[in-house]
Amino acid sequence: SYDYEYLSQVKEIFGITDFWATYSWGFSEAREQQDYRFLLSKIENFKKLGITLHAYVQGPNLVYQDYKDHDWFCKDNENRMVTYYRGRKVVCINNPEFLDYIHNKLLKMSNKGFDGIYMDNIQMGQIPIPSYSKKPPFIFAGCKCLFCSNKFHKDCGLSIPTDFETNESLTKQYLSFRVRCVTEFLETVAKSIHQGKMV
Repeated sequence: SYDYEYLSQVKEIFGITDFWATYSWGFSEAREQQDYRFLLSKIENFKKLGITLHAYVQGPNLVYQDYKDHDWFCKDNENRMVTYYRGRKVVCINNPEFLDYIHNKLLKMSNKGFDGIYMDNIQMGQIPIPSYSKKPPFIFAGCKCLFCSNKFHKDCGLSIPTDFETNESLTKQYLSFRVRCVTEFLETVAKSIHQGKMV
């Protein structure tokens, strides 16, 4: 659907104004080069048809094999990495090296012809998992890596809880902390995207 004639028909039939095209799916940049070249070779088709092009970029989960030499990955309450999907691990949105990596990745995408970026699957560590017992109702959620632990201690003067709702006040503080971290990550990513003159 990236070829001009087909794209033209899709626009005519469905009246599309915007298109979301996969640019990066969380593999290493070396492995994705062929995909980058393919999409970049088709950008002119979108421009000719006046279709706004948004590049899809995988959020904070990466193919572990491609990034195993980096210490960017979230840790649960037992210091295990958090699995996103087969072969993928969740990356910590508070890790400064990952933030530098994603900032540079997004800046490299500026001046390529993309109008915007769509970043998918933004989460902070592990999602809450029901324990299926009366107390606590949820097992650990989030990330307990060194960066998150230090940041939570600095913000709240406490350690990250491991059992949710055993201490309701602490649980609320930690969940608010997670919201702040995700918000800060979104603001950081948006700043990088806007710096590249994209939406």
